[in-house]
Amino acid sequence: MQGKADTGRYYLVAKHKKLSIAQSRDMIISDDLIATGLNATGTRHKAMKNLESFLAKFQKLSVFTKKGQRAPHKPLLLLYALAKLQRDQQKFITFNDAEKDVAPLIEMYRPWSNASSTVSYPYNRLANDMKDIWWFEDKPNLLGPGGDLRVTEARSLNIKAGFTHDTIKIFEQNPHLIENVATLLLSHHFADGLHEEILEAVGLEIGSDTTSLVPKKNRNPEFRREVINAYFEQCCFCDFDMKLNGRGIALEAAHIQWHAANGPDQVINGLALCVLHHRLFDFGALTVLSDHTIHVSENIAGNWARKLTSELQNKKIRPPRKTEYSPAGEYLKWHHEQVFKGKIGERHA
Repeated sequence: MQGKADTGRYYLVAKHKKLSIAQSRDMIISDDLIATGLNATGTRHKAMKNLESFLAKFQKLSVFTKKGQRAPHKPLLLLYALAKLQRDQQKFITFNDAEKDVAPLIEMYRPWSNASSTVSYPYNRLANDMKDIWWFEDKPNLLGPGGDLRVTEARSLNIKAGFTHDTIKIFEQNPHLIENVATLLLSHHFADGLHEEILEAVGLEIGSDTTSLVPKKNRNPEFRREVINAYFEQCCFCDFDMKLNGRGIALEAAHIQWHAANGPDQVINGLALCVLHHRLFDFGALTVLSDHTIHVSENIAGNWARKLTSELQNKKIRPPRKTEYSPAGEYLKWHHEQVFKGKIGERHA
């Protein structure tokens, strides 16, 4: 029986293709018995419970929200720390490095707002949320009255923070757990289309040839087919419908409200988009208003920005086959507030 921390099925990928799922599971458990300090008499059930408990600490990560808008600060800092540990065996992150490398990522992946993208918020507050996972080098007069980090002092002292000794020990004895935690953070906080770019940005590698154990949310395997069929097998933004040997290519089913944010695998929460427009939609350069017109962010720039604006701004999306397949207002509203990096008029709020 699985623990409460597991909100989905465990997805097992065998390192060697000849291994069965059961054999792969046994191999993972044997690694975790060593990592968690269980002796030879420890049971499989106890080992799995121990691993579930470790992953649950990351799964339960609380993120700051303001007026319903998510803050990706903590997940991005954790992913950066995982990358440093994996690539450089670096066990701490200096504040100056975090500010230089992570703050631009927060700016890129946060929802549009006037709030600061400073890395100071997650840098010390993770230690409050995850005391046995994250430590913070506290010094006199470093924190303000509200518990916020004094940025000037943090810079001058170049303070350190990072994973605790016990956490690093688990990661060192089970390197695959770095990938498991990274996959968990990505799947819970970011759209699928952004995962590869975020991994590249932080410098984290997730290989398909390694054994991984990650909590996987249940998905509707028919979602892609149903959405693409609903929109006549073409991009509802630009009508792209290329086929190769009779099969459609570079056409995807985009979630309006991300699966990571509990968006359902239903046609009314989907749009058939070409790869380019799917990526721009997930980044927040484009959105769809309540009247089903496309809105382009005023914050994009470059020759393609002008082309995009002239071709798509205020254009109606291609309607689906049936009215009941049309995008639901509640999911469009979520995308406006949580993803889109621009301004929308009051009539569409």
